[in-house]
Amino acid sequence: MYALVNGSFIVLGPIQFNYRLINSALEDDLNLSFTVGPLDYMNVPLSITNDVKILPVYNSIPPYNGNTHYPNMIGWEVTEELLTYNYEIIEISLEKHKEYYKKQITDMRWNKEYGGQMQLTIDDNEITVSTNRETRSQLASKISSMSENIRRRFKFNNIWVEMSSNEMQTVIEAIDNYVQEQFDWEYTKHSEIDLCTDYDSIVEIMTTTTPPSSDSHT
Repeated sequence: MYALVNGSFIVLGPIQFNYRLINSALEDDLNLSFTVGPLDYMNVPLSITNDVKILPVYNSIPPYNGNTHYPNMIGWEVTEELLTYNYEIIEISLEKHKEYYKKQITDMRWNKEYGGQMQLTIDDNEITVSTNRETRSQLASKISSMSENIRRRFKFNNIWVEMSSNEMQTVIEAIDNYVQEQFDWEYTKHSEIDLCTDYDSIVEIMTTTTPPSSDSHT
């Protein structure tokens, strides 16, 4: 990475060596007629005036554990040959850890809620029903226009089944129960994480956590 500097001021960068962008900054921002070519990266560090230079960029980041800490840029230093960004290492707060891992739990629940497959037996036929909200909404909309003595054909994974409104309601209730199980699982895991007093406790919960099953049989 490279930077165009004017004294201690960073005019452009850090960027890949883009000679067109550098020439534009030299002309528009610094009123200089000097231009560089596509191969001038080989001449860096390149002094254009006493103050204006194109320098390589170095990030001075102390060693750290990315699971528990993060680097925070606190300033830079310009020398004749290098632009150095200096970083301090900051510990990630416990609350940030909890927020991050609770989001992972929520994502697991969402995937299981929308990707679940239920095996149901309707009128001696075993059918596979998706647990996503679209399936439930479609069935619910059909019920509203059906009387009790009407049976309609529905297709589930290439299996045709005749169902009454009561049987359709049974399917909807099974989906509702499945979805509620996923939310109960999410709530339990969130509560466990909230009780943690250190990062290692959260990691232990996550490493022993098994996502809720995406299959159910009724």
